[in-house]
Order: sequence, then C-alpha cells, then structure tokens
Amino acid sequence: MSEFQEMDDKGRLIFQGYCIAQPWCKFARKSKNDDAAWDVSYSGNNDEVIIGEIKVRSYNSTDYNDWMLEVKKINGLNKVYNKMKKYDPKQNIKIHYINIFKDNEIMIWDITNLVYTSTIEELPATTCGNQNKKDKEVTYLPTYQAIINTKTNNNG
Repeated sequence: MSEFQEMDDKGRLIFQGYCIAQPWCKFARKSKNDDAAWDVSYSGNNDEVIIGEIKVRSYNSTDYNDWMLEVKKINGLNKVYNKMKKYDPKQNIKIHYINIFKDNEIMIWDITNLVYTSTIEELPATTCGNQNKKDKEVTYLPTYQAIINTKTNNNG
C-alpha cells in the first residue's frame, strides 16, 4: 500500500469515527477505490444523503484562514452528484469537503452549490512528501464558511 493510499484510508477511518460519535451523522460507507471521486457517504439531518471528499492536512486548523480545494475534485464530486440526481431526482443530496487537521480538528464545507473562482497554483504532486511540483487548478475556501468547525463547535 502506498503512502498516499494510507493517508486516504486514515482520513476515511478518522471521519468514520467522528461521524459515529455525532448525533446528526449516520455513516453509510467509505470508498474502496483510490480513484473514486468521493471518499465517504453519510446522511445528516432531514434525510439528506451526503457524499464527501476528505483531505488530511499536515497543518493545524489555525495555520491559515483559507484552504485549497482542487477544481478537479469539485468536478468529480459534481459528476457523482448528477448521476445520483438522475437516478432519484427527489433525493436531497449534498456534497461536503472535509478537512482533518494535524491538531485533530475537523472542518466541513457544504460545496453542493459552490460558486467559485479558480487560480493555478504550483503545488506538490501529492500530500505525501512528493517534492515534484505540479500546476493545479484550485479554489480557496475560507475557514469562516465551514458549516462545521470542531474548534469553534459550530456544528451546522
């Protein structure tokens, strides 16, 4: 198993444990495919079905005011969302971006209807210490827009 796969699995397991402990969250499943556009699915309040992308950060939750989200991840999640909506148009589906930080804090953004501007950033090719740089199209999500921020106990 690669270091990248280990980080993905770690994030899924951490979130699963977090979700199980929350009264509003009912864990459904985690993706088993490293190339999947989503990492976890769960349900929240009002019988909503949520697909989530998890990012395990090597930073503390207070290190920055804005956090990057790759546009290709938004596009992949939107494809899954559209397939689910086509299958069941009445289903209440949400897309969440979940960040797990080095200080064990968790922030979650609802990006279901995200309107964004993007920029190209030169970033490491992976989160696992790969020093090769690669241009990635990203958008920024401000901390204050997180619907859940365990540091501030803002739990949606």
